[in-house]
Amino acid sequence: MANISADDAVVIYINGQEYTRSANLPQGTISSLTTPNRDVPHDFENYPVKYDIPLSYFNTGLNVIAIELHNLSSDDEDLSFSCTFTSQPISYSHDGPYVFHTENEIISKYIAASGPIIDTFPAGSTPTLTCDLPNGDTFSFDLRETHDIPKSEYEIPEKFLVTTDIEGQIEAYTFLLQEAGVIDENYNWTYGEGHLYFIGDMFDRGNYVTQCLWLLYKLEKEAQDAGGDVHFIIGNHEVLNFEYDYRYVRNKYFKNAHYLGEMLYDMHEPDTELGRWLRSKNILENAGNSAILVHAGLSPEVTNLNLSYDEINDYGRLGMDGNCPNGNNACNVVNGGSDEGVYWYRGIADEELTQDEVDDIITSFGGENMIFGHTVFSQVSSLYQDKVLVADVDHKDNFADGFMEALYYENGCYYRMVANSTNVDLTLIDASCNPVNSIDLVSDSEGEYSITPQIFEGEITIVYPDKKVGDRQEVYIHNVDGKLIHRFTPDMQQNSMLINTSNWATGAYIFSFQSDKSLQTIKGIKH
Repeated sequence: MANISADDAVVIYINGQEYTRSANLPQGTISSLTTPNRDVPHDFENYPVKYDIPLSYFNTGLNVIAIELHNLSSDDEDLSFSCTFTSQPISYSHDGPYVFHTENEIISKYIAASGPIIDTFPAGSTPTLTCDLPNGDTFSFDLRETHDIPKSEYEIPEKFLVTTDIEGQIEAYTFLLQEAGVIDENYNWTYGEGHLYFIGDMFDRGNYVTQCLWLLYKLEKEAQDAGGDVHFIIGNHEVLNFEYDYRYVRNKYFKNAHYLGEMLYDMHEPDTELGRWLRSKNILENAGNSAILVHAGLSPEVTNLNLSYDEINDYGRLGMDGNCPNGNNACNVVNGGSDEGVYWYRGIADEELTQDEVDDIITSFGGENMIFGHTVFSQVSSLYQDKVLVADVDHKDNFADGFMEALYYENGCYYRMVANSTNVDLTLIDASCNPVNSIDLVSDSEGEYSITPQIFEGEITIVYPDKKVGDRQEVYIHNVDGKLIHRFTPDMQQNSMLINTSNWATGAYIFSFQSDKSLQTIKGIKH
C-alpha cells in the first residue's frame, strides 16, 4: 500500500510496468513533457491518499518501484511530493452514488464498505439507485429525466417546516424529519401536502453530504406526488463547492474522489446528476406574498436593484459557476460577499439596520416576514419585531444533547419546533398570533367535540363527535401563552380519549379540533 501526496500528478511503475496514474493525467503515452489537465485543489496539495498495489505486480526477490511526478506546467513553482509504504489496508467510508452523464451512458460510482463500485446504464434511462446511511440503513430513489426550474413565487402552504445549514449531518437531519412527521422510519415522505424547506448549506463540514442531498432529491419527488413539495434554496457553501473552494470540505471527499478515479472538481459538475439538480434551484422564494425565504438575508444593495424574484434567481444560477456577464453590476451584487450578496449578507442577522429599513426591504419584496439561515443563533427565534425569522442553530451540539430545532409554520403562525425522542414541542414565536383565525368554526352540533370537565385537575376526557366533519382530524392543545402542549390525531373509531393533566400548570388552555373543512375551539381551565 503506497501512501502518496503529490502536487500535481503521479505515474506509478512497478518493475517498469505502469500500475496507475493520477486521474488528472491524460490517457495514452506519458513523457517528461506530459502535464496534468488540472492541478490538485489547493486545500489538499499535501494530503496523502492510498494506492492499493496488487501483489501480482511484484516478483519474488528484488523489485523496483518508480514514481514519476508531473507538475501543472513548466513555470509552476508549486511542486510537492511524499511517499510512504504501509501494510494497513484502506478503510473506506460510505459515499455516493455520484452519477455522471455522458453522451452514451450514465455512470454511477459509489464507495461501499468493500471499496469502489461502478455501474453503467443507458443514456436517458431512469435507473433506481441506492444510498447507504451510516447506521446501516439504505433508501432507494429513481433518477429523473429532467429538472424543471421551480417557481419563485407561489401560494403559501398550509403548513411547512424550515431547515437550514445541516452541512452533511445525516443522522441529525433524519432524526429531525422523523420526529417532525416529515418522513417515516424508512425515509419515505409522510408530510402529505405540507412543504419542507431547506434554505442552504448542505455542503461542507459534515461527513454525509451526499446522503443528505440524495435524501432531499428523493423526498422532492415523493412530496410532489402527495401534493406537497421540497424547496432547496442554494446557500454559500453550495456555491463554494461549485467554484472549487474546498476550505471547509472534509478530507474523505478528496480521498473518495481519488478512489473513484475522479478529481474532486468533477463530483458536482453540470454533467453530474446532483450538479444538474442543484443548479436548477432558486436562491430566493416568496410564499403567498408573506414568507420571503433566502439563505443569508436581503441587503439594501440587492433591494435597490429593483429586480424581480425571477431575475434574482436567474442571476443566482449564473453566479453558481461564476458566469456573471462582464460588467453586469446587478449580477455581481446578487452574488456578492457578506456586505451585500444574497448568499453571504449578515447585516440583518447582526442587526445593523433600523426597523424601518428592514420593514422597507420586506415590503419591497412583497412579503410580511423574511426567513433565513447562515448565521448561527442560540435558538430558532425572531428579530425586528418578529418580522425576521432566524432558523440556523448549532445542529451538531443540539443533536449531541438529544434534540433538534426547526422553524414551523401552520395556519398563519410561526413556531419554534424542538424535537427530541419523546415529543415535539412547539412555541409560538409571536405570542399574539392566533393560529385559528383563518378557519370557520363548526356549527353542526353533531360534528362537535366536547371536553369534560371543562374545569379540571388531574385528567380530562375529550369526547369525539358523532359525525365526522372533513377527512383530516387533528387535535391541538395550547396554553394561554400560545405554547403547544399536546397534539395528536384522534382515533375516530373510539368515542373518547382520556388525557393525564397532572403535570400541566394551573391556568387556561385552548383545545382546537381541526379538520380539512372546519375548526372548533373549546376553553378549559386547570385549577
